[in-house]
Amino acid sequence: MGRNFDWLQKGGTLHYIPSQRVYGSQTTELFLIEQMGVDKPYEGINETGLFIGCAVTPIDLNPPKSDNGKALKMDELGAIRFVLERAATTQEAVNLMETMSLNNSYLDYFLRLHFLIADSDGNIAFYQSGDKTLCKSLEKGQGDVMTNFPKSRTIENCWRYNTVLRQLNSVKDMETSMKLLETVMQGESTIWSAVFNLNSLDVWLCIENFYTTTHKFYVREELKKGYTSIDFGTLKLSATYSKKLKKQFASHSYKL
Repeated sequence: MGRNFDWLQKGGTLHYIPSQRVYGSQTTELFLIEQMGVDKPYEGINETGLFIGCAVTPIDLNPPKSDNGKALKMDELGAIRFVLERAATTQEAVNLMETMSLNNSYLDYFLRLHFLIADSDGNIAFYQSGDKTLCKSLEKGQGDVMTNFPKSRTIENCWRYNTVLRQLNSVKDMETSMKLLETVMQGESTIWSAVFNLNSLDVWLCIENFYTTTHKFYVREELKKGYTSIDFGTLKLSATYSKKLKKQFASHSYKL
């Protein structure tokens, strides 16, 4: 699973969240990436290899009715963590999301979110509240693409969508996945690029277009340590960034 996150502001935080008892049930362990709080991630993966990520659809021609009689009301971003804590497969995730009335609490009314859901067995779904849900099972070597247009409608002339669709057969592993994400990044508006292995739960992350520095995370191992969060600022001080700082400080002498 490869993903570019393009947005208005830089920064972000990673979270490893162990299982916890909530309302009498044990939740699933999670890895999340967010900018607006741990309860509102833009994407994440759980211990079963279930992934959910969201993207904006610019114009919603058929906005959902107020609540459609659904008792469970949820913020669109909040739905990602809620579902990942409780679902193990794509179908379970879709079933749970269809019980919700999703409210868009932070964007303009005509900007909605849609979601790409995938599990480690190759089952994927494109979900948007008030729109037709598309589900499919991928065979080995197959892939699919989501950008800022609902899959249930005709895709407009989106160069990113068309480029990824043409080059999907070049994706063989984590490295080639990241290379394709670099090909379709959108300059400074691309805040991060992430590749998720839904079987091993390894995650590769490049932030702010520094594709020469890949941060690698082994989610299963990290979750054993308990709850942890890592800010992008911390990542910048590692690898290439820390080498630059060491070189800079080495050129000065200090006296107490």
